[in-house]
Amino acid sequence: MQITDHGLQAEIHGVEAPELQTAVAEQERALTALLDEHTRERGRIATDRGLTEYGKAERLAALREQHAAKLNQLENGDRQLARIVDEQGRRRKILAERLHYTPAADLRTLNPRIKKEGAPTALQREREIRDRLLALDDTQRFAVAMRAAGDDDLETLRAIADAPSSFPVLSPQFREQVDRAHIAAHHRDHLDRLEVLDAAAITLKSNFSRAREVLGVLADPLAPKAA
Repeated sequence: MQITDHGLQAEIHGVEAPELQTAVAEQERALTALLDEHTRERGRIATDRGLTEYGKAERLAALREQHAAKLNQLENGDRQLARIVDEQGRRRKILAERLHYTPAADLRTLNPRIKKEGAPTALQREREIRDRLLALDDTQRFAVAMRAAGDDDLETLRAIADAPSSFPVLSPQFREQVDRAHIAAHHRDHLDRLEVLDAAAITLKSNFSRAREVLGVLADPLAPKAA
């Protein structure tokens, strides 16, 4: 991992995504230029014999405010970070809705897996599956659910997920394990991409936070948040 003199990360550790690595490198250069300028100006103010200590403090406060405003502009105008946050949200929604919807190629539109005219039959099938599952003990239900996750048996998985809260098929802990198993087995592309996006978002946000530490200013509440 490359760490600059100002404590900024110049790359995303362990990630092979050229477009994201480029985004971090460009951000690091922009932040380094700003922090270098801040350091130079601080030095000039500190060595200016024509200023009193009060005058130096005023100049330093004004300099910090000026560069904080520039940092806010950089962060709020960071289109790559905004795109990462947007893609994180879209992919997480796809995973959350995967049993009922399938994504379009642009990942922005979710299309129902079951057409409207087939919904009554599908609901009846789900009720029948739930009834059979509820006749089993907890261990047997979990085994059936894990098998469904491995087989990508969406009908059984929907029956479990859509069970009324008053008659759950699985405990929350078992449901979580089944969800993780299904995603890992059949939606690895989204899972892997999210890991990369999360690493990129953390690096970009960390660099902005580090720049604020160097400048001694608080975070901008309007800055984009990682998903």
